[in-house]
Amino acid sequence: MIVETKEQIINELCEKSWTMVDNFLPSELIESLNQELTEEYENGEFRQAGIGRKGVNWQLRPEVRSDYVKWLEIDNLTVSQQNYFNTIEELRKNINENLFLSLNFFESHFAVYPHNSFYKKHLDNHAGSNKRYISCILYLNKDWKEEDNGKLRIYQEDDFTDILPIYNRFVCMRSDVVWHEVLPTQNQRHRKSITGWLRYE
Repeated sequence: MIVETKEQIINELCEKSWTMVDNFLPSELIESLNQELTEEYENGEFRQAGIGRKGVNWQLRPEVRSDYVKWLEIDNLTVSQQNYFNTIEELRKNINENLFLSLNFFESHFAVYPHNSFYKKHLDNHAGSNKRYISCILYLNKDWKEEDNGKLRIYQEDDFTDILPIYNRFVCMRSDVVWHEVLPTQNQRHRKSITGWLRYE
């Protein structure tokens, strides 16, 4: 990760609690991740996402969230997934050093939002838990256009910012304070991403 990108991420996390970086990964790596996600989704390896913590208060709420996910197993990563995790590890160390934190774990999943799917306004921390601190989202949507929607809407006091989920765009934000939602996808497009969290284990 280049120095300018590291500085941007740190500065904007401090200033407004979120940041966005385009062309985040090398082209060969992002292409490989995109191919893996697409193949695994087409092979039926995804499951409908729920809300809440597994084993505590997890439940399917399709009126709140209608995407599909496949969790990445840290002990069973492909070469491409490991390279992505290595990039996030570099980011984790940089955030810890500059913001005096002790984040020590990264969890992540592939995510697909089929046509007209959404995720209503929410925070990324589960109720009663503050372990997630930085949300990391990498988009895998080639040739995504404004009319395809599926935007990430980030709320800021009385205003909001809409982010188009274009290919190789990376967004990270504070999991505990940044309210956000995923707007419905249009035009029969499937919205794809790798979503994860830097957290306290």
